[in-house]
Amino acid sequence: MTAWPIPLIKRKEYGLNFHHIMDDEHTEAALGRLEPDVPVERRLVMRLLRHWRDKAGDRRFPLCTDIDFSAIPDIEPWAWRAVVRPDDTIALILEVVGARLTEDCGTALVGLTLTEIPVGTLMAAATKYHGDVLAREIPISIGGELKHRDGRHLLYRSIILPLSDNGTTVSHLHGAANCRAVTVA
Repeated sequence: MTAWPIPLIKRKEYGLNFHHIMDDEHTEAALGRLEPDVPVERRLVMRLLRHWRDKAGDRRFPLCTDIDFSAIPDIEPWAWRAVVRPDDTIALILEVVGARLTEDCGTALVGLTLTEIPVGTLMAAATKYHGDVLAREIPISIGGELKHRDGRHLLYRSIILPLSDNGTTVSHLHGAANCRAVTVA
């Protein structure tokens, strides 16, 4: 396990507030197999960060092959992974996108770049700070409010984590986001 803590950064410059948002009903199924007196982390971003840290061990970040989406099935519908192109760190190419994120966008996203994600979607909000993750080479989590393109107001939480093909250079970004609708008075 890495001795140094990995910060979760509140990103004020994005105009976001950090909110506590719980997972949906998929978490309940995952929690059912644990003993009742064992404390359980319900937040998607914290569970994914823990998985990332476990796989990284003493390395700066885990290998892409270390992260198995099926190992954490309740996160898989909310997760994504993109390939970092050495010649263009802005237009990363999506290679895996969970069903809930795809559904929210209303279109298939695999093969598209991050810049082609529909504006006003959870996926767009969850990926807009990927440049900070690439520059710092650390996981970053943000959360906040989003006025969805369909008019709903959402509270969301997201995380982006760096991955590597060789253990030294960031070659992929792995992320996840979830949300819940809120009523605005």
